[in-house]
This record gives sequence, structure tokens and C-alpha cells, in this order.
Amino acid sequence: MSALSDAGAFESAVRLGREGVARFPKDQGLLNQATWPMLFLPALPDDALANADHILDGPWSSGRAHTSASVYAAGGRPDDARRLVKAYIEDHSGDLDASWSFVWGRIAEADGLP
Repeated sequence: MSALSDAGAFESAVRLGREGVARFPKDQGLLNQATWPMLFLPALPDDALANADHILDGPWSSGRAHTSASVYAAGGRPDDARRLVKAYIEDHSGDLDASWSFVWGRIAEADGLP
């Protein structure tokens, strides 16, 4: 899936991800990888928000939180995205990795900023 996403083949990555998740529905890492390319489709698929909720099942993972926060912001749930950003900052003693700027951008878009 990552190679497909890296190549810009987002529809194929999503399709392959869905097949994997159907076989291994409790694998949060796989669900994370399957959900990330959904952010780059013309419209966020219906299953993206449900996936974002389930990605967070289990122990804390900043990578999975990043995906969920991005999906929440893109799917009209910016407050949930902000909650995850806050949890990440608290977990990392106030440091915010540069990759989280993508999440901030999605939150800004959800808030109607250009």
C-alpha cells in the first residue's frame, strides 16, 4: 500500500488496504496504512471516519493518532483532531513533530481558512 501511495496510486492503495483489513480487521497498523491514502482521494470515503475511530483501539501510537487526526479534520470533526494533537503534544513534552503541520492544515481547512 505504501508503494502505491508513494506512486500516487491512491485508489489502488485504498482498494488493497480494504482487502487487507477485511482479512485482518483487528490489525490497527494495517488499518492505519489502509486509511491514510483515503485522505488523497477526491472525496473522503464513508469508511474513513469509522476507520479513524478504530485505528486508535489499543495502546497509544503517535503515527496512528496522526492518521486519525488528519481524517477527523478532513471529515468534519476538527475538535476530535485537536484533541489528538493535544494528546500528542502532552505525550511528547510539548514538542510537535513537523509532520503534524499536515494535521494543522486539515484543521484550518475544516475551520474554513484558506
